[in-house]
Amino acid sequence: MKKKPVAKIQTPVTALFALFIGMVPSFAQIGNSSYSINNVPIGGSFSVAFGSQVLPVNAGLYNTGIGAQALNKNTTGQFNTAVGSQTLFFNIAGSQNTANGFMTLYNNTGSFNTATGANALKANTIGSENTASGTASLSSNTTGSGNTANGNNALIANTSGANNVAVGANSLQSNTIGYGNTANGLSTLFSNTSGSFNIADGLSALSSNTTGGSNTGIGVGALQSNITGSHNIGAGFEALYSNATGNYNIGIGDSAGYKSKGNKNMFLGIRAGYYENAGSNKMYLANDSNKTLLYGDFSTGQVLLGKGQPAGYAFKGTRTLNVLGGLLIDSVRVALSQNWSDYVFDEAYKLPSLKEVEQYVIMNKHLPGIPSEKEVKQNGIEMGDITTKLLAKIEELTLYVLDQQKQIDKLSKQVNRN
Repeated sequence: MKKKPVAKIQTPVTALFALFIGMVPSFAQIGNSSYSINNVPIGGSFSVAFGSQVLPVNAGLYNTGIGAQALNKNTTGQFNTAVGSQTLFFNIAGSQNTANGFMTLYNNTGSFNTATGANALKANTIGSENTASGTASLSSNTTGSGNTANGNNALIANTSGANNVAVGANSLQSNTIGYGNTANGLSTLFSNTSGSFNIADGLSALSSNTTGGSNTGIGVGALQSNITGSHNIGAGFEALYSNATGNYNIGIGDSAGYKSKGNKNMFLGIRAGYYENAGSNKMYLANDSNKTLLYGDFSTGQVLLGKGQPAGYAFKGTRTLNVLGGLLIDSVRVALSQNWSDYVFDEAYKLPSLKEVEQYVIMNKHLPGIPSEKEVKQNGIEMGDITTKLLAKIEELTLYVLDQQKQIDKLSKQVNRN
């Protein structure tokens, strides 16, 4: 009995394969050219085109265009991959670009760019080595190179800025010509236009910065209000939050230097220097806004201990260390910074008479050479200085006593003769 022939079932896959085989006359011809899916021939070699008007004037090598008008103007560009309608539309000689999404790299003529997402790198012309991932990311970039944008609208306004990294929706969204910036997190460096060498890591970090440069904001809201300030470091939740124009500030710790708007301040610890507003050259070491362990003023080189909330504190005198609340120590050694009091015993020293001392005390209410009560309250006492002065008075008293003893001895002899 003769077997009946089995009917061949053609699936969509086999149908497409058959269509593709029908498009290619022989494998030997693949090295010279390829054909679009609608059998319209294209130029160039080792190129693949799927879609209407894809690679119609191509003379380059190893290009792949999938989608209506992809790589439409390409002539000599090579190793390009365009997936999506009008991707790499105006590319002529740019090479080694990858575009994936509607109108990505639409105006491109540069090379080594990668764009994924509708309108990503849409305006790019000669910019090279850019990577854009996300709708409209780097969509205004024309000549900027070496940029990386990952997230919707990331670096959307960038035109010629270079070597920027933006990760997160709206990160570096307003940047135009700024370069060397790194933004990681939603709306980080959002308002930056021409500021350069900034680093922002955390939701809204440095989000108001426009032209400020060389700032580092790490943490949610760190340096959030900074506009034109430069060389600031804010690390921690809302660290240096209010700083707008101040420069060379350091705030490390949650809300460290929160209200600060001055320059060259250092805040270390949770809420350290929270209430310091317009002051500059200040230093805070704290673990709460009202628990400052150490406060200092860099402009005078002075340090304060013992005041929990020292904002606005005025240092007493000119000495380096101010201590409030007492000092408990088991030993003190004071280095001599002036002449010791032994000058009183020098033969050239003029010892004032007791009558002169009496008149001075009546008039001034304190010993000559000793600071008054008003002076002590205002400036405090330097221990080495007051010790020297007090010893000088003791030595003067010794001279008075010796002189009086001589007079007593003289009178005693006179009495004994009589």
